[in-house]
This record gives sequence, structure tokens and C-alpha cells, in this order.
Amino acid sequence: MLMKRFIYKLAFCAGLLGATSACTDDFGEVNTDPNVVTKPDLAYLFTHSAFQMGDYKYTEWFYDNYQKIMPWTQMVTPRGGNSVEINTLGPLGNRMSIFYSGVMPNLFEIRRQVSQMTAEEAAKYDKMVAVTYIIQAYHGLRVTDMYGSIPYIEAMQGRYDKNFSPKYDNQQTLYATWLTELDNAIATLKKEGDFLKYGSSDFLYESDWEKWVKMANAMKLRIASRMESADLDKMKEVLAQVASDDVGLFDSEADQFVWDPATNYGGKTNDFRGSPSGGDAFLKFLKRNNDPRLKIFFEKNQFTLEIIKEMKDAGKADLVPSILDYENDPLYRYQGAPPSPDKAQDETLKNLYFKSVKFKDKNYNQLSHINRAFFSPRRDDREGVYTDVLFSYAEVCFMMSEFTLKGYVAGDYKDWYEKGVRASLNTFSDWGAKAKAYDYEEITEDMVNAYLTKSEVALSGNKSEDYEKVVLQAYTNLFRLPTEAYALCRRTGFPKKTSTILPWETLIGGGAEITDIPRRYGLGDPGQFNRDNWVKAMEEQGFSLESGDQTVYSSQRLWWDKNNPELGAGSTL
Repeated sequence: MLMKRFIYKLAFCAGLLGATSACTDDFGEVNTDPNVVTKPDLAYLFTHSAFQMGDYKYTEWFYDNYQKIMPWTQMVTPRGGNSVEINTLGPLGNRMSIFYSGVMPNLFEIRRQVSQMTAEEAAKYDKMVAVTYIIQAYHGLRVTDMYGSIPYIEAMQGRYDKNFSPKYDNQQTLYATWLTELDNAIATLKKEGDFLKYGSSDFLYESDWEKWVKMANAMKLRIASRMESADLDKMKEVLAQVASDDVGLFDSEADQFVWDPATNYGGKTNDFRGSPSGGDAFLKFLKRNNDPRLKIFFEKNQFTLEIIKEMKDAGKADLVPSILDYENDPLYRYQGAPPSPDKAQDETLKNLYFKSVKFKDKNYNQLSHINRAFFSPRRDDREGVYTDVLFSYAEVCFMMSEFTLKGYVAGDYKDWYEKGVRASLNTFSDWGAKAKAYDYEEITEDMVNAYLTKSEVALSGNKSEDYEKVVLQAYTNLFRLPTEAYALCRRTGFPKKTSTILPWETLIGGGAEITDIPRRYGLGDPGQFNRDNWVKAMEEQGFSLESGDQTVYSSQRLWWDKNNPELGAGSTL
């Protein structure tokens, strides 16, 4: 295991930062062990890269999502409330390093091995090669969404060509490159003839090439969404390509890009610093509309009817203002916390939201935390299975609803919207069942139908109002994909402060409004290795090279985000 980690680190440093030039041919010859497999099966190489896409995410949940990104989107509030340092960056998860050390190396090796075959033999592997680019584009977009320019075109050349100083590609180049690679992959996957397959080693789609085409088109749609304020003409061009494709996008939940490696995979715990609670406005929005996803997203607080009765009998019910209206609120055990830092310090609000209530020598928490069994299915010795829906049918539907509503592409936005709502509820129902989430209840068709009639959910025909509803459903659907939710918030400005449906709360810290929530991560100085290329990339993007000022991560935006609205400002059609 240690050797494997060393190899990954070496690949990352060589490919990304140019860590060393000591990897010589002589080294390879001297250290060749005849008992070591030097030409592994391509199927195993693919499985490893696909597995790495989801298995590493413990650090992403622990550092990025729970403590930063989900509070920034106001979906959750950390235990004890946000601090005035909500706008600072701390330790980050390893989405970037896993891209270079876990995902990309084997995909490059698959292509290298095929390239060394005869033309006739290599042709049999065309479709196996094609899908490697789809995975690369998927994870690469997740990296550039937060960091901006990254090595891509010259990445991994240190491994084969001894280029330990790869140039950084800007987002315009990255998007264009990925779109071309996806187009090529789609064309290849549509070819007639007999081709070799990964089979069950491809646990994502089991080499169902048509589903891979749909996923490639979905990736084009996601990339296009990033271009809206940066290059609208190109965005519309990509949308037109996707809409006219004879295979097209996902048709149902069966087409979704689901990371589900094994029926006995339990995931890795994400609960070390205490699970965050629901954001106050978000939880109220879910409760008000009796959203069937509520019980999958969040846990009940600790105040059962029995405890309330005991407290009332003891004359202590006034200790918990949040439960006093329990008779009129059947979902009273779902309580969220406000995101504003000063509210976490206010003594009155502390009692209302954050303070545990001591009764009969036991502390009772008033807040509803994220459903820990949904995120960690083996918690409490449960036997749930950890899966990730990396790209849902619902996400496709909501994007198409939004873009047809805006007139970017032809279609019925209402039809796309309803299909999106239904798909989201059905997907989370299945997802929660697999995880054996606490208090899981299957979401039935009657529940879905009832939800669609709620005034804050049903479309009215007023396009401005409908636009907000479409985005808010897209936002809710991305609860388990926080970085995508954050991209949506940055792109649209929703939720907005003036909303009567799901308002964005103004963040007050130390008596002043906090307006500089980061829009990106910092890509640290690599030191002596490949620094010239790093400096060039930072300067091209208008980024400070070295700064202790956290506000630069808000004011110095990524290319795709430069013209987007402020968080909470909303946007218009």
C-alpha cells in the first residue's frame, strides 16, 4: 500500500508540478521485478480509475462540503453555527491530487497500450478508449470549477515523455478540448461493428455504449452551462448539438451516471467533526411543501412526544421554544439553524437554535442534522450501501427546463421541469433505500403528485416566477453534489435575498455584512517545480500570486464566473 501511494504521489508531482527528473530509463531497468505485472489488464486499469472517482471523497466531505461549500450555499449550518471566518479557506479535500494521481494515470495507460497495438487489433478497443475521455472530462470539470487553469493537455507527459513542466490550460482551452474529446468519443461509440468491452469491470454502465453516449452528451450540457455568462453563443451552439443528437440525453433514471461499485461497499465515515444541521430557510422550504426528500436529507431532532410531555409535566417546556408549536407542526422535529455568524453568538438565538437543552441529566439537541446514515450507510452497524449519483436524470431535466425557458434551445420547459421533479424524488427514494437512511420512507407516486401541486413548486406560467422555481428545484436536487449546487448558486445568484419561496440570508459577522464568500479555491505556489508555468497561468487569470487576503478568492473570479451575479442577488431572464 505504501509503495502504491508513493507511485501515485510521484505520478501526481511529475504530471502536475514537475517534481523530479530522476525517473530515468536506467532506474526502470535496474528496478524491474520479473514477478511484477508490467502490462496490467485494461479492464482492471479502467476499474481503478472509475473507483477512484468516488472512493476518495471522504476528504472532500470532511474539509470542503461540510465546513465550506454547503454552508456557502446555505443548505446546511455547521454545528454551533457559522463563525465570522466562514469566508476563509482552510484545508481542502484532494479532488485535484486524485485527478492526477488516481483517475488520469490509468486512463492514459489504457490509451498508451492500445496505441502500441497493430491498427487492426487497436480498432477493437476503440470504444473502450473512447469512454476514458468521458471520465477525464467529468472529473476535470470538477477541478477547474474551483481552481481555474490546470495542466491537462500536457498532463502525464512526465510519465512518458519526461516533460515535468506541463503548461497550465485556461478554462477556454479546457472546455474546447473536452468538448472535442467528447464529440470524438460520441462518434466512436456510435460506430457499427464488433468491439471489445470492459464488461462488469465497467461498474458504471457495464459497457452499454448507448448509455455512455448519453453521458457524454450530459457532460456537454454541464460544460455548456458554465459558458452562459462567458460565451453565450458557444453555449447555444453546444446546446443545439446536444438537442439534435440522435441518441441524446438521459431518458430516465436508468441512464443516470451512478457510482455503485459493489453491493457490500459501505463508504467512509464523514462525521468526525459533528454533522452540520439544515440551513434554516432551506429546511423551512422543505417542511412548508412537505417535501418527501426531507426525511432522507435530514434527521429528526431529539425531542420525541414523550420527552416533551415529561418536560411539560416538569414545567420545563419553555426551555425549548422550537417545540412549543409542535401540535400545529407535524414536522416540528425538523429544525434548522440560521447561517448568519452573529446569530450563533446571540444568547437568545443560541437558546432557540444552537444550545442543547439539559433535562434529567441528559442533553437534548434541538437541531436536525444531515441524515448521517444517508451519508455513511454503515453507521451504527447498519448494512446500507454507499452509492453516488454523479450525474442524475433530474439534473439534465432541470438544465433543459431552464435553457428552454430562456429560449436558448427549443422545447417545453414545463415538461422538462415536471420530469425533473419526478426523477429527483424517485432517485432520492431509491438512494435512501440503498443507504438504509434513518427514518427512511419510500416516496410513492401519490407523494410526488401531491408535491407537484404545492404553490411554491407548481409552475404558474409566469416565466419570471417559474425561472426561480426551476432553479430552486435544481438546487434541492443537488443536495448530495454540493460542488454542483455551488456552481448553480454562482451561475444564477439563487437562492436570492428577496425571495418569498427560499430566501438567501444576509450573513452578518461582527455586526458587518460578509460579502466576500469565496468563488474559487487558491492554487498554491508550487515552489521550484514548474513555477514559471504557474506564474503565467495566475497572471493570465488576474490572480494574486501570494496573498494572505482571503477576499481575493471572491473578487478575483474564474473565467466562467466573472460575469455571474453575486450570491443571493438572483438573476432575471
